Amino acid sequence: SEFSEKWRVAMGVLAGGRCSQLLLLGLLVLAVPLFVEAQDEEPAEGFGCPMEVTVPWTYAEEVKVDLSESVKFDDVANPLALSTICTCPAATDDGAISTVCTCEGPKEDDCDTYAHMMAVVMLTAEKFFGVFMHMSELEDKYHIQNISFFVVLGTILGWIGFIMILYSEIKAVLIVRERDERDRLLHGNYLKRNESKMKEMNAQEEAMLVPRPYLTMVGAVLLWLGFLVQLLPFCNILALIFPGLEFFKGMCWLFVILFTLVIGAASVLLLVGLIWSCTRGWAALVLVTLGLLGELLVFGGILPIILWLGLSVAVFYLYFKWA
Repeated sequence: SEFSEKWRVAMGVLAGGRCSQLLLLGLLVLAVPLFVEAQDEEPAEGFGCPMEVTVPWTYAEEVKVDLSESVKFDDVANPLALSTICTCPAATDDGAISTVCTCEGPKEDDCDTYAHMMAVVMLTAEKFFGVFMHMSELEDKYHIQNISFFVVLGTILGWIGFIMILYSEIKAVLIVRERDERDRLLHGNYLKRNESKMKEMNAQEEAMLVPRPYLTMVGAVLLWLGFLVQLLPFCNILALIFPGLEFFKGMCWLFVILFTLVIGAASVLLLVGLIWSCTRGWAALVLVTLGLLGELLVFGGILPIILWLGLSVAVFYLYFKWA
């Protein structure tokens, strides 16, 4: 059928382009149920121009999606073969949870079944992946093409910090496990206690553990600097994704510094917790839990970040005081 042919051609173009196939698959999974629901509501003979597309969300401002420009490739003009333009009004104060968008185009097939389905897909993309859909415009506006140096530098710093933490904490875990095993053998009377030898071995182990806090702290700082150097050039784009920037009155750099501090601290807690999980289970569980909470709550804005910081301080205080 004509619809099947258009769909096959469009998918071939998209799959062969630079768009992420995983992103495309996710959009289709989100949009197909909406399309099926809309099909049930519309008459079977077709949609006709102009057509209405209902989506189960609202927009803060009026949104226009031009299907002829929503997907771009250097060597293909209008890969979707559509000239449809969909206009979605801004949300009103009546508490509506859905939006009726009006789509129209100059050609007859701009409002057929294929056009309706692609409209649902692209409206879904505009709502949930708007920043990525307009990445080419943002690249030109914020000169993202010129920041590869910072990305490479940040990656190097981050990996150096990651390796330093791994080396420091794994070495400490091996020493502690060896000490635990020795204590179990002594308590089970499998080894004869030699006080002078025990003092000598403990002194050697303590000497080996002396650099640990410095290595771990320096590694944590390098890991944070890696995140910061990589993300700071994307400051304006991050401000579009995360709501926390509103708290900083437009000072994007301050927002990125706090954001990367939380991400860095949570990543260090998560990494150290995973390393110690094989020998200090309860302590590792505390670290992993705080690390995961930090990674999740950072996306909620400034209030969840403050709550996470307060919770972390309280948990560490109680753990080190009573554990």
